[in-house]
Amino acid sequence: MKRIFLTVIALLILAGLTGAQFGPDDFEKEESRECLRERIKMVRMWKLVESLDLTEEQSVVFFPLFNEHDSAIDECRSDMQRLMSRMQEELEKSEPSEKELTVLIDSLSFLRELQYEKESQFYEKLKEILTVKQQAELVIFQRNFMREIRELIEAGIRHPRGSEERHREQ
Repeated sequence: MKRIFLTVIALLILAGLTGAQFGPDDFEKEESRECLRERIKMVRMWKLVESLDLTEEQSVVFFPLFNEHDSAIDECRSDMQRLMSRMQEELEKSEPSEKELTVLIDSLSFLRELQYEKESQFYEKLKEILTVKQQAELVIFQRNFMREIRELIEAGIRHPRGSEERHREQ
């Protein structure tokens, strides 16, 4: 019964995601991006519970750790995006500063190493919470889930009109 309920909730949220009208201009709006991020996180949590078949005891420990890790990785990615934007700006100058570019490249490298370190620490902590099978399922889940989300977003950008219109065009 729990699985059916979670599946229905996840499908309803996903249906809302795919039915949402996010066109290319909408991704420029911070509130639209944040709304989409929150919906994706909700779907991911529901699907994680179902996919990993977590016990109540595991859930109590896993989700705070998962959320903390998720926030840390988001922060690293956000910092990397800022650095790459600064790098792009520097490259667009008529005389880009090699010193500035070197600092930016080194900073980006540091953040990538930090992100890798955080991932490693997260998976080490998971060994105390999840079975080996659940750990493997989590790795595969994350890869597949991100791929599905990217495909949904790309489809929404390519076809910003409603899904009914998309089907009629095909």
